[in-house]
Amino acid sequence: MDIIIIMLTGFLLFMAEKSLFEHFWHRGLYADIKISPKVAFPGDRCALTATVTNEKIMPLPWLWLKFNVSSSFEFPEIKSSGDALSYYNGLFCIMGRQKIERKMHFIPRKRGYYAIRDLDLIGTSILFNGKSSKHFKGSSTLTVYPESVSAEEVKNIILKTEGLTPLNAFATPDPFEFAGIKEYSYQDSFHDINFRASAHMGRLMSNKHFPTVRGEIALIMCFPESHNKTSYEVKRSEYIISLVATLSDVYTAANYKASVYTNAPDAAEEQPVYIPYGSGDKHIKDIYEALARIDYTYCAPPESLKINERQSSVAVFFSLSADKAVIDLFENIKENYAEAQWYLPVMEFDLKTTASPTPLANLIGVPEVKT
Repeated sequence: MDIIIIMLTGFLLFMAEKSLFEHFWHRGLYADIKISPKVAFPGDRCALTATVTNEKIMPLPWLWLKFNVSSSFEFPEIKSSGDALSYYNGLFCIMGRQKIERKMHFIPRKRGYYAIRDLDLIGTSILFNGKSSKHFKGSSTLTVYPESVSAEEVKNIILKTEGLTPLNAFATPDPFEFAGIKEYSYQDSFHDINFRASAHMGRLMSNKHFPTVRGEIALIMCFPESHNKTSYEVKRSEYIISLVATLSDVYTAANYKASVYTNAPDAAEEQPVYIPYGSGDKHIKDIYEALARIDYTYCAPPESLKINERQSSVAVFFSLSADKAVIDLFENIKENYAEAQWYLPVMEFDLKTTASPTPLANLIGVPEVKT
């Protein structure tokens, strides 16, 4: 009789523990993911911090945090499966009224906009007789900027355009845009003499001013409407984006205004990327962020691409193909800009044996090491 009572008591305690777990385990339980920094370049060192908080007295000795991250993130703790996403499954043993933070370092390898939107907590009772899950919405993102290309790789493009842009640059200096101090020359206005600097330097100095009109460069990218995402097609597409990032940096640093157009959508906003003319640090940051978020899987047709009709601007056009729609687009660009250059990337090992599909386009080689 005593054995039966003990067994019955044990069974009741077993069921009571399961009932208490299912009723209380999720209360005051929270999970969150933070990535720092928010922006990075491929190869930078970043950190992902997973936080689990238990605000109640009841301990949870068996708690799994699960979420997906991009397989382009290299974690020592996570083995890549070769798929687009890698799966994190971490075990936490958390006591009552405790918060646990677990930091994992990783290296992003590819340009893109990455977000962790979903994470789950899986809890198991102490006696393993109950198992439940709780879903959380994450809001952590990482923007990985495109890689820059070398000066040698953009030299020819710059040489072909630098004879064109100065025609529309450097007009009358703007008296309200101070650029520095220089030694006085007879061409300078008397009003620009800086007497304080002259007294300090021991010779006559004058103020420099930025020009009221600067050269304007439109960087235009046209991707196929449907991207087959083969290895070489991806490399060619990514190389175009890296070229545009580097050129926008070079030209804005030289006080030109740059704009960026493409028929590819923004991965975050699902609208074709368009950055109007501008200059300065904030403008180049806007360009890099927009380029990072480009998703060229499905793009608008070439004829829908915006063309800014500014006859004083020079256009630098990039495409992966030269079919009729793309040729028509470039003809439209030539009509609406002071001058236009068209570049079509091919793999560097194919450059010598590949002829341009149209006399309008210049072939450029994509190094094999670029991804």
